[in-house]
Amino acid sequence: MAKRKEDLKNNRASFSLKRKKWWLKRDKNKCQFPFPHKCDTTHPLQVHHILCHAYLNIVAPKVSADFPENAITLCRTAHEMIHPDVVWARKGYYLDHNIFAKLRQKRTCLMENHRIYWNDEYDRVLTVIALINTRRYEPKHPFPVYRKRKYENTKNTKTKKL
Repeated sequence: MAKRKEDLKNNRASFSLKRKKWWLKRDKNKCQFPFPHKCDTTHPLQVHHILCHAYLNIVAPKVSADFPENAITLCRTAHEMIHPDVVWARKGYYLDHNIFAKLRQKRTCLMENHRIYWNDEYDRVLTVIALINTRRYEPKHPFPVYRKRKYENTKNTKTKKL
């Protein structure tokens, strides 16, 4: 739970497990990247936000990035084609253990200047694929919604008469 709070505080994306499983099932547990690449089967599939939280906070502050058509299942290779800066950071990690923090700072700086940090040439096609997959899957499998927890006072409190 602490990690989730930290992610939200730092404006980093993190899917709920329930939603991540929903997207994986929607995409039939297969990489949905339609362009030529060698699928990485040595690592687990990843769920990718097509439009990230930070970007949506700037262009549409009241819109959550967690809607069915805004995520898609990718293999690690495809995900790295969209986020090549992660490959750079992973390679440099052994020399600098703070490299991912520096990467977040660089991304934040770009977003504050209304510039994207990812390779957006695939966004439109991935959005169409996510839309088609969602329209096929969602009627029988509703998208998980976050529910607000109700905190009820379970103690039986009686007022004392003076």
